[in-house]
Amino acid sequence: MKKVFSSRLSAVVLSFAALFGVASCQVFPVEKAAAEKTSSVQPKLRVALYVDRGSSGGGVFHWAKLIEFSPQAELVTITGQDIRDGKLKSVDVLLMPGGYPTRQYGSMKPEGIKILREWVKNGGGYVGSCAGLTCALNHKERLRLLPFIRLPNSGGASGNTQIEISERGAAILGVKPGKRVVTYASGPIPRPGRKPDADSTGEVLGVYKNSISYYGKPAGNMFDQPAVVYGTLGKGKVLASSYHPEYRESTTDLSVGAIYAVSGVKLTPVKPVKSRRPIRVGVSAAAIIGHEPIKAAMALERQKHIDVRYFSLSNVDDGELNHIDALILPDGIAENNRNFFSRGARWEKLKEFMDRGGIILASGNAATPLPDHPNLKKLPAGADFTEYLTDK
Repeated sequence: MKKVFSSRLSAVVLSFAALFGVASCQVFPVEKAAAEKTSSVQPKLRVALYVDRGSSGGGVFHWAKLIEFSPQAELVTITGQDIRDGKLKSVDVLLMPGGYPTRQYGSMKPEGIKILREWVKNGGGYVGSCAGLTCALNHKERLRLLPFIRLPNSGGASGNTQIEISERGAAILGVKPGKRVVTYASGPIPRPGRKPDADSTGEVLGVYKNSISYYGKPAGNMFDQPAVVYGTLGKGKVLASSYHPEYRESTTDLSVGAIYAVSGVKLTPVKPVKSRRPIRVGVSAAAIIGHEPIKAAMALERQKHIDVRYFSLSNVDDGELNHIDALILPDGIAENNRNFFSRGARWEKLKEFMDRGGIILASGNAATPLPDHPNLKKLPAGADFTEYLTDK
């Protein structure tokens, strides 16, 4: 195999590879999860992470890590086509991450939305964060899982903010009541609305205790407005927050609590142990479509000698390439985001990164638009990035 690493990085990689070896990824597509369901003595909670157009940002991968490294659960990835094909029947919980809600429920299409609602009514559990809450609101074109609508002229830009979990909310989430600092990223602020169905319920479990403004505008109307809501639809349960509990280690209990609220299963994620001097690898989180990006990222997360960071396009612009050794662009990056990497100032930053010894590994459709460079390796879709990072 032709080597793409600089001699310095290659030596580091080889030494770590020899010391720790390479583990295999255990992220399963829907079909395998369904097949193994019947063979397990103690079936794990099957949590499906939505990975189709609109799912975007590092939070998607942080949710994946929470499930992947919890011994009580099995991570499944699912798309809008999977839902239309009836594959929700093989899972217990659907997790809708942050991103762009119109694209998320749009990729399900009306047929998939109808199937999803029936699945919840029959006992499925739905968890949403940020865009995942927007999807669940009771607006005509959305999933209509909760008796809440979006509060007009509310919300703000991204930043840390404070919420307060009520006693009732703490009981449902399985956490302590009181005030918490959470990560917020322009999420929707819900307010009570009409019931989507006669057999639905809804309640507020926590509220915001301060407001964040959009840039150059007054603070958004957030104070004492709902931050996390809960409800039932038929036999199913729905928990959604406009903040991101998955981003911060200090709010892992809120992430675990969201899944507990809809399933009754309390996860105990075990953080992977890393070596003292790991290789620093960035993975693009610009947009995640299909099973491959999650599969690739979890394979990397399992390596003791690799420390994984998730990169948005703004991270590239902000100079954070200076803090990694390699950048991964997995198959499944959306068309509009892929093109940003191939032209203008952003490509110049990537070129500078490679000129000083950094490595870029791109697979499938993520590699197609990128100009050639000695430190850019274009790989086929589904390639095992760990193989190239360990220079086997």
